[in-house]
Amino acid sequence: MPCRTFCKAFQRRTRFARSLRSLAHLGGSGSSQPRQMRPGAAFCLAPDRLVSELPAARMPNRNAAPFGAASALNMEYTLPGVSQTLIITRMEGRTPVPSSESIESLAAHHASMAVYLSAGMMDELACRLIKGGYGPDTPAAVVYKATWPDEKVFECTVAALGETARRAGITRTAVVLVGDAVLHTSYLRSRLYDPEFTTGYRQGTGEQT
Repeated sequence: MPCRTFCKAFQRRTRFARSLRSLAHLGGSGSSQPRQMRPGAAFCLAPDRLVSELPAARMPNRNAAPFGAASALNMEYTLPGVSQTLIITRMEGRTPVPSSESIESLAAHHASMAVYLSAGMMDELACRLIKGGYGPDTPAAVVYKATWPDEKVFECTVAALGETARRAGITRTAVVLVGDAVLHTSYLRSRLYDPEFTTGYRQGTGEQT
């Protein structure tokens, strides 16, 4: 990488890190206290050891619900050896969905999935996820009002999505997370960030020069 290009990239990363630190100390209206903090809120697709060292502020945002929901569970959507794909989708309602993007066809990938606008159709969603290929015991979670102060998180399985939503009285304003990454705690570490792995920019600690 040319020196000038490297310097510009470094400056951008520095400014971004400063922005995160500033956000971490922003309080609510009329408050001197920081906003609710969760490690990894801004980097749900990044390595855990990287995100654990970065502060992040959680701000209510409907379009960021899948990532706020992942932060609420302190999870990553892409884990080596578990899943490297995140699918963000919705069930069809009054707005149709192309047949190639049906819940069944997307479930066949067995990837991590975040489902919008389906809180009122949980039983149907569960049936279609299972029909598409997810096992009934596949980990799942219902996150009500992700990133909002009254956020609620309910962990369950795909088969129990309907019952979980009924018990919690949830019929709207929730995102559903599905996949083995939801509750996975044992996985391979990404080689890209492994200190023993040599890249074009550093010598691995476990390899000879």
